[in-house]
Amino acid sequence: MQVRDQVLWRRTGELQIGTCASRAVTLRGLSPAEAALLLDLQVPRSREWLEDALARNGIAADRWESLWRAASTPPPRRADHPDRQVIALLDDHELTVRAGADLARRGARLVRDGQGPGALPALALLTDAYVSDPLRTAVLLRHDIPHLPIVVDDDGVTLGPVVRPGVTGCCRCLELARTDADECWPALATQLRVLPTPPVDVEVARVAIPIASRVAHAHLAGHVHGGGFRITAHTLLPVDPIPVHPACACAGLTPPSGDAHVPA
Repeated sequence: MQVRDQVLWRRTGELQIGTCASRAVTLRGLSPAEAALLLDLQVPRSREWLEDALARNGIAADRWESLWRAASTPPPRRADHPDRQVIALLDDHELTVRAGADLARRGARLVRDGQGPGALPALALLTDAYVSDPLRTAVLLRHDIPHLPIVVDDDGVTLGPVVRPGVTGCCRCLELARTDADECWPALATQLRVLPTPPVDVEVARVAIPIASRVAHAHLAGHVHGGGFRITAHTLLPVDPIPVHPACACAGLTPPSGDAHVPA
């Protein structure tokens, strides 16, 4: 669980959700505990963490639902439903760009960094070295944007699987599973994140780019159960969909629908 946008303190009992005044939501009449809890939710928290925090601070469930409803109201600048033909390219890595170009030849419309006008993109493509960037994927999860993570390492490329917010596990689920298998993984991942991006072998790229395009195109066509692929100079192996990790909040509490008014 995570607040959809930046939380800014305005004055005692008052917070602003979002940095742009024209699209921000202002919450008034907050107790110190409520304000502190919303500020804490600028980073992902588990369901168990939230339930414990509510109990410790004496915040009633109906009061929290009102607060969360208001804090989760989406920005009005975008349509509610994704544009099924829009692909957002989130970086300039050759795999992102060339897979995007292949999708454009299939009829998709490309936008940069998800900043195109109108509806949310149907899919975002992003390429990282060794480990998916948790800051970028957290933003995509907050806005319910499906994404195809591409990870480059010294041996090859891992394509996907496509992350479908609220349906599949996310990249954080994957990292938590790796931590379960190796308690030193967080320390290793932190170091890997700052290493230079390794070059992609020409033959690996030649295989990976059309496969990335096909995986993305299958998502656009509504095929929601596909996995990903691991590609090296010598192997092409399927990768299972990411299961939801019990310690991750990506498929946790769903924001209540309805009026975003917060009673004082």
